[in-house]
Amino acid sequence: MGKRLALRIKRALGFKDLVKEFVISDLRARYVGSTLGIFWSVVNPLLMLIVYTFVFSVVLGVRFREDPGIHNYALYLFCGMLPWIAFQESVAASVGALTANANLVKHVVFPVKALHASIVLSALFSELVGLAILLVFKVILYGEVGLWFLFLPVVILFQCIFTMGLGLYLSALNVFFRDTAPLVRPLLLIWMYLTPIFYPLSIVPERFKILIYLNPMTPLVTAYRDLLLNDRPPAVSGSVYFAVLSIAVFFGGYRFFTRNHLRFVDLI
Repeated sequence: MGKRLALRIKRALGFKDLVKEFVISDLRARYVGSTLGIFWSVVNPLLMLIVYTFVFSVVLGVRFREDPGIHNYALYLFCGMLPWIAFQESVAASVGALTANANLVKHVVFPVKALHASIVLSALFSELVGLAILLVFKVILYGEVGLWFLFLPVVILFQCIFTMGLGLYLSALNVFFRDTAPLVRPLLLIWMYLTPIFYPLSIVPERFKILIYLNPMTPLVTAYRDLLLNDRPPAVSGSVYFAVLSIAVFFGGYRFFTRNHLRFVDLI
């Protein structure tokens, strides 16, 4: 088992150049040809932060000022939205990755999982730009950034593992059940509102808190805010829960995808 896993990891690393090309190609498709080009990756999150600052700090910020975890609602919301947007974009794009690239999938030698890896990494690029903007604004507003943000790469790693696993599973499922793709988008919308992005956990009624705590995106979003805004380590229980679940989802999605890989050619 260990040798087989090591062989698969080695094989996956052998496709890193292909994944890199897919990511570059996707970024070029997004930005090349426009006037600002790659600078749109900076402009978009910057505009989003400005809008959040104006609308939520002025209109809604007073509603949550009693919560000690919220010092600036615009940054609070922006920090929660960054991992969610990366996750949402990756999952939504991954669901239709096989059917949208049927010509590549039908080549047996083509490493199909490279498509999913490139989708996750492309979304991560935009998130990293947003994170840089968030840190700059935190320095402007509060004068410093705590050293706990250095642990964020560990959180991002498990975020990518979780996203990749779910993307593999849903894309394979979509080959068998084409209703999967149109169903995922409304489910993601419901999932977003069940994640404490727009509101703090303190205002959730006790009878509903179990749903929020079981949501794997809750410890992820909370970890971002603890490390970036509150300058403290995230809760151990939530971190362990998300890490274990991420690994389980990845291997579950990987296995389901791999076991059905050869059937994709006939179904797409």
